Amino acid sequence: MKETESKQFTLKNGRSVIIRPLKEDELDNTRQLCIKTFREDRYTMSVMQEKHQRHPSLFIGYFDEKELGGTVFGWPDYPEYPDILVVKAIIVNETYRRKGIGIRLLKEFEKTAKTEGFLSIVLGAEWEAVPFYISYGLECFANIQITLDEIP
Repeated sequence: MKETESKQFTLKNGRSVIIRPLKEDELDNTRQLCIKTFREDRYTMSVMQEKHQRHPSLFIGYFDEKELGGTVFGWPDYPEYPDILVVKAIIVNETYRRKGIGIRLLKEFEKTAKTEGFLSIVLGAEWEAVPFYISYGLECFANIQITLDEIP
């Protein structure tokens, strides 16, 4: 997906929405959506800006009119494997879930990754999200989730 390209589609309820690359001035809204969803501040604004400057097409948003309703973004995170792209977040605001938006976001991300020359995509998921990824056709090859207080 090119930086300026937008794709319009219609939801089951007839509402028209847009998926397009995020602009730099939309990163704060994206970050706030991450904080609200994950209940923690995983990515600083400076990290998001730096990664967006390097790979703007890998930051994709779903918009209902002007409201950011969902996002997917990632970047290469393994210097020794530059052709592997890591999905850092795929989030759909609760209001918009179960309408096929997550699948559309992930499909656009996959297309963009191929266009950008990446050979593989990897992602980690919260346990609650695993059924979504399996329904998308991905395989769960491990599920290890522990908290620091559970380490012997």
